[in-house]
Amino acid sequence: MPSRLVFPSRSWMPASTPTIKVSQTESHGAEVILHGELYDEAYAEARRLSERRNLTFVHPFDDFEVMAGQGTGRARIARRPRPTSTAHRADRRRRADLRRRHRREGLKPGWR
Repeated sequence: MPSRLVFPSRSWMPASTPTIKVSQTESHGAEVILHGELYDEAYAEARRLSERRNLTFVHPFDDFEVMAGQGTGRARIARRPRPTSTAHRADRRRRADLRRRHRREGLKPGWR
C-alpha cells in the first residue's frame, strides 16, 4: 500500500466507479483520478500520463506482484474453517432428521 511504503501513488478509475471503491483506495493513501466512462478510457489516460511524466506504471491485472497478492488472499479465505457453531450443527441435524422421516413415511418434501 502506498501509505505504508511512503511514496505517492495515483489510481485512475472510470467515473462510474462505486464511491466505496474510490474511498477505500483513497484510505490507503492513493490519489484517485476519475477519468472517462469506461475502464479502457481510464487505463489509456493512466498510460498516457505515466509515459509523459516518466512514472512507473503498475497494471492492476497484469502485474505479477499484484496477482500474487490476490492469490494469497484467496488462499487465506479457502483455509478458513467452516462454521461449526452449535446452531449450525443443530440446523444440519434437524434437516437430516426431516429427510429420514420423509423417506420413512414416503412423503415428498419438495426439496432435496
